[in-house]
Amino acid sequence: MADAGTATSAPAKRTLAPIGPPSTRALALWFASALGAAAVLVIAALIAPYVPVAPLFAFVIGFAAVATSMVTTALAVPLLPRGALAGVLLAIAALVLVYAFGLGRGSNIGGAAVTTCALLLGGSCVGAVVAGGVEDAGHLLIVAVVFTLVDTFSVFHEAGPTAAIVENETLISLVALPWAQLGARTTTIEPFLGMGDIIATALFVGVARRHGLDIGRTAGALFGALALTMAIVLLTEMPIPVLPFMAFAVLLVHPAARRLRREDRKPALIGLVGLMLVYFAIWRFSQ
Repeated sequence: MADAGTATSAPAKRTLAPIGPPSTRALALWFASALGAAAVLVIAALIAPYVPVAPLFAFVIGFAAVATSMVTTALAVPLLPRGALAGVLLAIAALVLVYAFGLGRGSNIGGAAVTTCALLLGGSCVGAVVAGGVEDAGHLLIVAVVFTLVDTFSVFHEAGPTAAIVENETLISLVALPWAQLGARTTTIEPFLGMGDIIATALFVGVARRHGLDIGRTAGALFGALALTMAIVLLTEMPIPVLPFMAFAVLLVHPAARRLRREDRKPALIGLVGLMLVYFAIWRFSQ
C-alpha cells in the first residue's frame, strides 16, 4: 500500500468556465465599456485644440487611451456562444453607415464615436466566441506562432493586408480605433490599433477566463506588450505588428499556455509548416 506522503497523482484538470447566454449585468458592463470609450473620445476631440501638448506626448496619450479601451472591453465581454456572432452584423452595419454617409472622413467626431463602439463590440464579440472554442490553454502556443507569422507578414510585406490598408485613408478609418490628437489647432482624428488587435485581445482574455488562468496577469501582460510596442514605434518611427508582442507576453506569464498536449503536437507542426509554405509562395510570386 502506497504511503500517503510519497504517493503521486496527475495534476488536476482545470474545470472549464461554462459558455451560455450571458446575464443582463454582464452585457450591460460590456456595452458600457465600449460606450464609455466612445464618450471619452468625444470629450478628447472637443477639448483637443485647447490642450497644449507636444506631438510626442499627444501620441503617447492617444495610444494609451486606445489600448486601455481595447483591454477594458476585452475584460468586460463575457464568454459568448456562437450565436452571438449574429450581433457582429450590427457592428458591420454601423460601419457601413459611417462609410455611406461619409462620417469616417477627416475629423468627424460622431463618425469616430460610432466607429469606436462598432469596432470594440464587434471585435471583442468575435474574440470571445473564438476563445470558447479553444479546448486547451496550451493551444495559445499555436495561436502565438500563427499570430506572429500572420501579423508580421501583414505589416511588413507590401502584399500584406495591413500594408495595403494603411495606404487607404477611408478604409483605415473604418477598421482602426480612432483618437483625437491633443494639441492640434483643429480637431484631428487619427487611427491607432486595428480590428485584429481587438479580436486578439478579447481572445487572450477569453481563453484565460475559460481555462481558469489569472485574469490580472493576462491584463498586465497585454498592457506591457502594448507599452513595449508603443516604445518601439516611437524609437523606430515605423509601423510595428502588435500581435507578436501580445501573444508572447501572455505565454510568458502563463506556463500552462506553453504546454502543448502530446496529441496536438503533430497536427500543429503540419499546420504551421503548411502556413509557412503559403507565405513563402506569396512572397516568392510577389517579387
